[in-house]
Amino acid sequence: MPALAMGQMFGLPEDQLEYMAEAVTVSLLSNDEAMAAQQRAAEVVQRLVAAKREEPGPDVTSRFIQNSPDLTDEQLVGDLMVMIAAGMPATSYWIGNTVRLMLTDDRFTMTLAGNRRSIGEAMNEVLWADSPLQNVIGRFATRDTTLGGQRIRAGDLLVLGLAAANADPLLWPDAGAGYAGNNAYVSFTGGDYGCPAGAPDLGKIISETAIEVLLDRVPDLELAVEPDELQWMDSLWYRCLVSLPVTFTPAPAAGP
Repeated sequence: MPALAMGQMFGLPEDQLEYMAEAVTVSLLSNDEAMAAQQRAAEVVQRLVAAKREEPGPDVTSRFIQNSPDLTDEQLVGDLMVMIAAGMPATSYWIGNTVRLMLTDDRFTMTLAGNRRSIGEAMNEVLWADSPLQNVIGRFATRDTTLGGQRIRAGDLLVLGLAAANADPLLWPDAGAGYAGNNAYVSFTGGDYGCPAGAPDLGKIISETAIEVLLDRVPDLELAVEPDELQWMDSLWYRCLVSLPVTFTPAPAAGP
């Protein structure tokens, strides 16, 4: 669903969405296939930029090209890659991590019985405690400074530990306080180089809609394995499951 939504927003041809989603996913893994997958994704975006220069449309890519006349194609591809590689998997993993929480945490069992109010609560908790985007690599210090007692010099490469920042014990002196109503997480980063304005809201709309429709159509969704049998992907960037095995009763198809 995130691939379909973002593909439409960026003007990607529908027949390339699965290929693009696979390439972006593999490019963020910690293995030898990541670089080749990144190149495959970049080639799709290169073709997209060339196509939108020739025939603009009502999409993010066309608007970006029109409003950035000083950027080369290489720069346009790089910027678009960052947006797609951040948005597509992060939204997918936000859905997956939230559904996992609902299926494994007794506090959210009422959601599966039809109480939609706790979907937002689960999504909020995931951003705090199980953030899909764990680290951002990287940023470069523009001047000498000290942070957390560590000396940082101008030009040093920095890794933004978003998950670590969310788990800072200084933020949570009361371990049992919970996360309800607290939206001060940094899962979308922040400042001038944070997620583009509106992007977090779009991610929330896509994720919440996907989860609501899923639970509405398959209300008896249950985890098919023990929680400790779930496997996590090996990635420096993201925290996401390899798969989320479930059981449910198939619903009859509606309509002709």
